[in-house]
Amino acid sequence: MWVSLFIATLTMLCPQTICASGATSEEINNAIVLDGSIPLTWENDESYPWFVEQGKLRSGNSGNPNSASSIAFNFTSTSTTTIQLKYDVTGGSSTNRLQVIVDGVVRNDDYLETGRKREYRLPAGSHRVELRDTLYNTTGNYYSNIYDIMVLEDKGASSSEINNNILSAGSIQGLWEQDNVYPWQLVNGKLQSTNHGLRNTTSTISIEFFCENPTSVEFKYDITGGQSTNGLTIEIDGQLAASDYNENGKNRSYRLFSGKHVITFTYSILNTDNYYYCRIYDLKILDTGTLEDMLLRACLLLTDV
Repeated sequence: MWVSLFIATLTMLCPQTICASGATSEEINNAIVLDGSIPLTWENDESYPWFVEQGKLRSGNSGNPNSASSIAFNFTSTSTTTIQLKYDVTGGSSTNRLQVIVDGVVRNDDYLETGRKREYRLPAGSHRVELRDTLYNTTGNYYSNIYDIMVLEDKGASSSEINNNILSAGSIQGLWEQDNVYPWQLVNGKLQSTNHGLRNTTSTISIEFFCENPTSVEFKYDITGGQSTNGLTIEIDGQLAASDYNENGKNRSYRLFSGKHVITFTYSILNTDNYYYCRIYDLKILDTGTLEDMLLRACLLLTDV
């Protein structure tokens, strides 16, 4: 009875002493990291460790004025990575705040949030993400929760996957070559660039195909953002065919002679961190027949004369 009374009293006086024993890296991964995420290694605060509470990771400095409680995870990726997470922050701007620090840079500084979702884009390499809850001059029961963490590498779609999703029925099959740094992905049946949120970067993809007869090539694309922020260039056999920005459902069509051809799409992000992207879809590469080939060649010969 005396032991129970002692624990109850201690809990009322210093709740964090009982519940904030500090979650291990494995416990954190099991509780708040979603399936499919790459492995994360966690480092917990020594003075005010974070602990798992009802499926969320909670800061451990609640009730301790002028204190900070930090939790951090580290990971290494071989390609561009997307980090998604959610958090709650109780208390106002002068009582409690949560900072998200990515590779030493404060990306967000929030207070009084519920279910706030954040997304960060990082290049390949080793990274550290720290979440720091700071309690100011108050003994109030304020805290931060973090949960639903997902860290995904941008794995580009394979050539066959792209053909199966964006090539129309009856089209000539092509061989796709992906960007080594920012490979394109399939999103809702469309081919999407992956350098969104990363300023001054380019994401390139090309398709090579062979046609025995004259061929018509047709496709559509969407581009978010304006001329000063991003843009798409299209090259056919090394020659510039089009350059666009801020398009929705833009349709392009070209007529090509028989032989081998390469179409290259290069999407560029300029000096902005905004979530801009390009999507390509409804690609048709159709054989138009030998008679038309002869007529086209004849026209060119007459033009040259």
